[in-house]
Amino acid sequence: LVELGKKHVSFGVKPDMFPFMTDSLIAMLNEMLGKEFTPEDQESFENVMSLMIADLVKGQRTVDKTLSGANKDIVEESWAKLTKIDGYETKGGLILFQNLFELCPEAKLLFG
Repeated sequence: LVELGKKHVSFGVKPDMFPFMTDSLIAMLNEMLGKEFTPEDQESFENVMSLMIADLVKGQRTVDKTLSGANKDIVEESWAKLTKIDGYETKGGLILFQNLFELCPEAKLLFG
């Protein structure tokens, strides 16, 4: 995960973006699994994500933050657009995963 955190730097992903992904993934799991995704499951998932984010951020802190390039621009522009949507903390993940599943339907298998 530390290495993955380093890679995220090259995409312009900032540490404050990771908690958003937790909220988005939880919203997606709630939508896909319904009542099967229990409050206990959500708490466990949040705990695991918290630990994962800590390692991702640790990796980011070891990388030079002066970036340029198309990947960084795409992430920054997308993030700026996303944060203008009311309730983006949960809707953003659904938008992401709906588009992912349209482009790559077999990815649904990874999420149950």
